[in-house]
Amino acid sequence: MNSTSVIPPAPARPNTTGAQDRDAQLAAAQAMAATAPKVAPRPHR
Repeated sequence: MNSTSVIPPAPARPNTTGAQDRDAQLAAAQAMAATAPKVAPRPHR
């Protein structure tokens, strides 16, 4: 397993672990966003 920051694509066949992994990542992202300092989003140009 290579230690890159790129998330590998989900397997084509449906599996519960993949769904749980996505939910865990989503929850972690939401928690990180909630705890992150509130800064005004930069306008995308």
